[in-house]
Amino acid sequence: MAWAKPQSRRTLGQVYAGHDLFVYVGQVPDISVHQHPAPALCLGLRQPFEIADAETGLSGFHDNVLVPAESRSPAMLSRGEPMGFVFVGADHASYQTLRRLAGERPTPGAVPNGERLRDVLHWAYAESPDFNSLMEQMALLLPEPTEPLMDERVRRALQIMGQDLSGRMTLEDVAARVYLSPTRLVHLFKRETGLTFRRYRLWVRVMVGVNVLGHEEPMPVTLTRLALTVGFADLAHLSRTFRQNFGLRPTSVLRMDGSLTVHTPFNTPVAV
Repeated sequence: MAWAKPQSRRTLGQVYAGHDLFVYVGQVPDISVHQHPAPALCLGLRQPFEIADAETGLSGFHDNVLVPAESRSPAMLSRGEPMGFVFVGADHASYQTLRRLAGERPTPGAVPNGERLRDVLHWAYAESPDFNSLMEQMALLLPEPTEPLMDERVRRALQIMGQDLSGRMTLEDVAARVYLSPTRLVHLFKRETGLTFRRYRLWVRVMVGVNVLGHEEPMPVTLTRLALTVGFADLAHLSRTFRQNFGLRPTSVLRMDGSLTVHTPFNTPVAV
């Protein structure tokens, strides 16, 4: 796939936000150490990026790194070059396979189909294809599902959370919908996904928030209104959660100045 320059100098990046897959391609500031409840596929789009993290023991320049869910993701220094990130939700068909491949700690050079995925993500950065076109390419590159399958009650709980556009559904609400006690759901959820229910719910709320950004509305979207819409107490709560999950302040990428294009399954692309 031929590489091309981005269509506009103003473009910071592209976001593709589905209920089970989140893709960001574009420029990022240096990323601090963080932890997210989803396997992360991190790639340099034009050249290797630097990892500098004494606590994980990782350092040097790498083309890509596969970061397991709930592990300590190292600091990444992009030096102004575009990068690509693919976060795979627990309800994605590839999640269990990636969970097995990723192991216990971040591994440089371990992203499946790394070179082909880099080319596809660079294409997304340069050409801004529609949501479905990129997802078709991603389906060809992410690992095939493998056995064993997830417990159906946990799978249903994941679907319910992903469909809750208010972001306000509680543990008790989800447990009742899948006919389990809250305690039993927490136990099964951890066993089947390797994730804690509470942290994953926060993750879903951030994903819902990005989808809200992708909906055209008559009122201007602000980060404060976004935080309240999806159930965060205030902007500070949203900012803490975003930084813990991505190693960045939300204002680093969500500038609300037209430099970021958000693509979702529900609408035409929206610049924010």
